[in-house]
Amino acid sequence: METGYFKTLQAVLESGSFSRAASDLNITPLAVAQRLRFMEEPYGMPSIAPG
Repeated sequence: METGYFKTLQAVLESGSFSRAASDLNITPLAVAQRLRFMEEPYGMPSIAPG
């Protein structure tokens, strides 16, 4: 798995929102959601709990 996916997760956890993480990473909030979904698929569980 690419390190970009872990950086996305870290950005979400540090910023507290998909929008702020997306802004920090210069990507869209949809891209943030897609990256997190990609990380969740192999495990069958969410990487973070919806808030």
